[in-house]
Amino acid sequence: MNVAFCGNYHLTNPEKIQQWLNDILPALIENGAENFYLTNYGDFDYLAAAAVLLQKSAYKHINSILVPVCLHTPYKRELYDRIFNPFWQGEAKRISIRKLLIDKSQVVIAEMIQDEACLRRALRYAQKRRRLILQYPFYSVG
Repeated sequence: MNVAFCGNYHLTNPEKIQQWLNDILPALIENGAENFYLTNYGDFDYLAAAAVLLQKSAYKHINSILVPVCLHTPYKRELYDRIFNPFWQGEAKRISIRKLLIDKSQVVIAEMIQDEACLRRALRYAQKRRRLILQYPFYSVG
């Protein structure tokens, strides 16, 4: 099973979100999650990458896959097992990176404390694609 992460660039309370991620990831992994697709867009992405890395100590088979948001955005290499660059693969023509992640995944883990239009659109897209959405905090994106 593949899992994608979508969240805000800046976080106001990262400790609660980190705890939430640490609570939900083991259950997902035990139910078949193996590949975790992450971007390097901002705070939530780095929290998610760190949470996946923490789980690797107990679940060696899982993969942390970076999907960079653009060719020259810096990232912390030690957080990822490999890089899937849609620009190199020819998959990033006119589709957003978030939509690409959602298309590759069965589960979307989302954080939406600050209401951002592009994040809201991505979650609506995930709903249309019938993906399981685990959202912090929970509320309707419709």
